[in-house]
Amino acid sequence: MSDPAVNNAQEIVPDQVEYLLKLCKEKHVAVQAGGWQGDAPLMLALHFDLVYTYEPAIENYGELVKSIDDQNIIPMFGLLSDKRGTGGVFKNKKNNSGDYRSKEGGAIPRYMIDDLGLEQCDLIWLDIQGDEWEALHGASRTIEEFHPVIGFEHSPKKCPQTHDVDQLLTSLGYEYVGHSHLDRFYV
Repeated sequence: MSDPAVNNAQEIVPDQVEYLLKLCKEKHVAVQAGGWQGDAPLMLALHFDLVYTYEPAIENYGELVKSIDDQNIIPMFGLLSDKRGTGGVFKNKKNNSGDYRSKEGGAIPRYMIDDLGLEQCDLIWLDIQGDEWEALHGASRTIEEFHPVIGFEHSPKKCPQTHDVDQLLTSLGYEYVGHSHLDRFYV
């Protein structure tokens, strides 16, 4: 059985990157989550000066670190959230190496994007299996200060709170501008 994460990386991510690049006025700093084994961060690194990427599954994180070598990418092992601390993950589907969901309890670090203390942010792109609302709340200062393009995976099964994320972004002055495959983009 083929791994949907591999198909996604090879067939879908290039289209998504092409789409989001058209939306970004500046291409200095990108924050990407769901780094998987490096495909999305590597593609972003071709266009952005610096890419921060987060991955909470230890086996994927190991592959991510190997794949980026001396690139302009800063890998972070952990989960994005609206609070600091720790959490865990569980694999949702056996045949999908990219479908890990967060859960309470565990030793995986939880980070807030605001804790990066960025001096610039042009893009926040999330593929974090339903934790988008929390991650965006943890980026409220960054979003307010820099107004980055924001993208996230919309899958009704994985992210039933898309309406809540849309309301949050609308309240911050964002407008939905379109989608590429399952990802929705806002400016």
